[in-house]
Amino acid sequence: MKKLTEHDFDKEHKDLINETQQALAAQPKVRIFIPSDRDVWEGSINGLTLLIKTNEYVSVPEDVATLIGNNTKVLRDSAKAMEKFNDGGPKVATL
Repeated sequence: MKKLTEHDFDKEHKDLINETQQALAAQPKVRIFIPSDRDVWEGSINGLTLLIKTNEYVSVPEDVATLIGNNTKVLRDSAKAMEKFNDGGPKVATL
């Protein structure tokens, strides 16, 4: 079995990013709108960094739209779950 070197890893990583770019480029595009107080939405797929403008309509590959939708749902669900610990909600302990 060949031992992977840092060069081998870098090449495999770059190949994966390239394959991901090609796969996303081949997908149908959908128009989305990401409301945010930030200028861009940041994410990644297989090491490919994604920077998507917010507060305007943009066309993105279907899988990117799905990723953004899933991310938004997780953030919304997490915020809702934390509501009971904010402000007047029950406390685990008093510090």
